[in-house]
Amino acid sequence: MAVVSVIGPDVRLVGAVVVGLRGSRHRVVTGAGPSDADGVIAVVGTSQQDAVSAGQGDDAQVVRAVRDAMGLCVLHVSEDALSGDLAEVAAEPGVVVSRWSAPDGPDAPASLETLARLVEPLWVDVRRWTADARRADADRADRVRIAVRLAAERLATELLADPVAGRSGRTDMTEMDRIFRARLTVAVLEQGVEMPSLGPGVGEDAAGADRAVPVSASNRASGKIDGVTALTGVAALGAGAAVGAAVTRTIGAPLLGVVAGVPVALVTFLLRWRTHRSARRTQDAAAAAALLRRHWAATVTDVVSRLSVPTIADTLADFNTRPATGQAVTA
Repeated sequence: MAVVSVIGPDVRLVGAVVVGLRGSRHRVVTGAGPSDADGVIAVVGTSQQDAVSAGQGDDAQVVRAVRDAMGLCVLHVSEDALSGDLAEVAAEPGVVVSRWSAPDGPDAPASLETLARLVEPLWVDVRRWTADARRADADRADRVRIAVRLAAERLATELLADPVAGRSGRTDMTEMDRIFRARLTVAVLEQGVEMPSLGPGVGEDAAGADRAVPVSASNRASGKIDGVTALTGVAALGAGAAVGAAVTRTIGAPLLGVVAGVPVALVTFLLRWRTHRSARRTQDAAAAAALLRRHWAATVTDVVSRLSVPTIADTLADFNTRPATGQAVTA
C-alpha cells in the first residue's frame, strides 16, 4: 500500500489526523521523508486564529516545498487560515485542498471523513506497481521471443517442404532466404516490437555484396561425377554389346546385332544417367536444406537476442518522476 506522511506545526493535531485516517487503503504515518512516503498531507491552522496567522508564511513555503519535491501535496487547512499566502499556494497546480472549520478542528469526524474521501484515490503503491510491471515486462519479453522462434520454425518448415527451384532445377537458396527474411520480419512486427537489422543473407557477404552460394559435395567433386558418368557409359556399352552378341548368335546377322545393341546401350545409359542425376539432386536438396536451416537458426538467434520489447516499468518510472501539472482540487 502507498505510504502517506502527515506533517504540520501542531504535533497533537498531526497525530489525531494520523489516527483518524487509519483503516484506509493507505498506510498513514507521521513525518516520513520524501524518500519513504508516496504522498504528504499538510495539516495547517488551529482553532486559535492568532496562532494560525503567525505561521501562514512559513506554512505556505512548506507546502510549496513538498509540492515541488513530491509533485502533489494535500493541504488540510482551516477555513479561517485559508487566506494570504496559503490561499495563493492553494490555487497553484499540484495542491489539493481539504477544508475544515475552526470550531470543529482537523480531527473532527466530519473533517476526517472529507479528508479520507479526498485522499483515497490520490496515491498508488508505486513500489508494488513497479515490481508488478517488471514481472509483466519479463513475462511479455519471454512470450515475444518464444512466439518469434515458433513462427520462424514454422516458416522454415513450410519453405523447405516446398522449395523454390532455380533455372538449373536445383534449390534457389538465395530466393528462399529472401522469402524467409521477409516473413520473419512480418512475424516480429506482429508481436508489436521493432525488427532489428538483419545480417547478411545467403549469397551475401558482410558488406552486402553477392558471393557464390556454397554447393554440395557432389557438385564440388567433379572428378567423381566424371567417373560415375564413365562407369555409366561402360555399363551401357556392355549391355548393348551383350544384346548385339545375342542377336548375332541367334539369327547369324551381325548388322542386326549392331542395330539391336545400339538402342539398348543408349536406353541403358539414359536410364542410369537419369537415376544418378535424380539421386544427385536429392543429395543437393538435402545439403541445401541443411545449409538453410543452419543459416536461418543463426539469423533467428541473432534477431531474438536483439529484440527490444517495450517495457511498462520504465514508462511508469518516467511518469512517476514527472512534476504534477494538474490544477488544484478543492473539497
